[in-house]
Amino acid sequence: MTRVVYLVAGEASGDAIGARLMAALSARAAARARPLEFRGIGGAQMTRPMPLCGAPGSPALRSLFPMAELSVMGLVEVLPRLLSLRARLHQTVGDIVAARPACVVCIDSKGFSQRVMAGVRARLGASAPPLVQYVAPSVWAYRNGAARARAFRGVADHLLLLLPFERAHWAEAAVPHTYVGHPAVEVHLEMAEAAQLEAAAHSKKPCSVLPPRHPRVLGLMAGSRPVEVDAAMRVFPDAVHELRRRARGGEELRALLINAPDTDARACELLHRSGLGADVALNDSPGALRSALSRCDAVASVSGTAVLQLALARTPVVCVYPAPLMTELVARLLARVAHVSIPNLVVELEPRFEKERARLPLIPELLFSHCSPRTVADALEPLLLGARAHEARAAQLEALAPIRAYLTAPHVRSKPSEVAADVVWRLARLDEGA
Repeated sequence: MTRVVYLVAGEASGDAIGARLMAALSARAAARARPLEFRGIGGAQMTRPMPLCGAPGSPALRSLFPMAELSVMGLVEVLPRLLSLRARLHQTVGDIVAARPACVVCIDSKGFSQRVMAGVRARLGASAPPLVQYVAPSVWAYRNGAARARAFRGVADHLLLLLPFERAHWAEAAVPHTYVGHPAVEVHLEMAEAAQLEAAAHSKKPCSVLPPRHPRVLGLMAGSRPVEVDAAMRVFPDAVHELRRRARGGEELRALLINAPDTDARACELLHRSGLGADVALNDSPGALRSALSRCDAVASVSGTAVLQLALARTPVVCVYPAPLMTELVARLLARVAHVSIPNLVVELEPRFEKERARLPLIPELLFSHCSPRTVADALEPLLLGARAHEARAAQLEALAPIRAYLTAPHVRSKPSEVAADVVWRLARLDEGA
């Protein structure tokens, strides 16, 4: 009998995680001759055909409704859509109850996910399937984080954690959890494998630090959510113009806009409106990202997974996050951490890096009202302009080396999606009968 795994993703990063999890589960199902079906909500990656999912050429998952309807963040964007989000919540819970899946996996989108799991538990009670939250709430970031973690105890049956330091917080709250690793690590490992294969084909050793190039190339990564792209593209073009004005002695600066698939059209439209001369690359695979980054001397990136990908890929980076004043006020009221990018947070929160904290931030962060074309240009100038720019880039990469080793070493043999699939398979008891 075919077993059902129900997945809920609400944004592009969750869609990517879900697609990798589905591929890993499908591989296990095929190896064990266990029929497996996926249902739920996903985006372009989860709904595209997969080799081991369903009939040839059919989507691996037919989304219950467009995932884009859930891709909202911040009070300003969420409030006008509360009624529609509530309707989609009830629809999702009803579909899960009707599907009677072996397991429900909610990926990121913690506000929606938490309400879905609570609704399923309320409807099905003791007969509810295992409820898994993949990407745990960032309780470590809040002043009342311990209380937040304890409150989650009755929501999910199991948490899949991305970062090693999260384990202590959830262990203290007595919430079952497994550290699986960050998806950016998996992308990094695949990029490294591709580089090794390419180097072997050309009988040369991969170069880990690119030599200085002329002209210099600045990568721009504006995020995977429409609201992020709109905010970033109000800053990036003027920051590039400012850097070009500061260039001296024949220095030339080019820009490369590296877009997520879901926001490519919007980013290109805003680039055209800005009048900024820039090339465009699509980040739709690890190979495409590696190719784009190989062209860049440094990258300005919106805070999120991309910043960690850049750090792992040994690409100098400046982290930006422009946001409305209300978002900034709420963040400053609730947050207990001083940083937002994962490499900086690892140093801030992981005890083993206590001696490194004096060097923070390892990656410059321009956040909220401090993120403007001038401040972004100020942070990028040492990495791109002047005779010592290459030394500044090398210094950032050297400072991040221990973080790269810390995050990647546990996953050389088992990729994060494979570890996650093992946990879901066990919780869903997919080796047993229906």
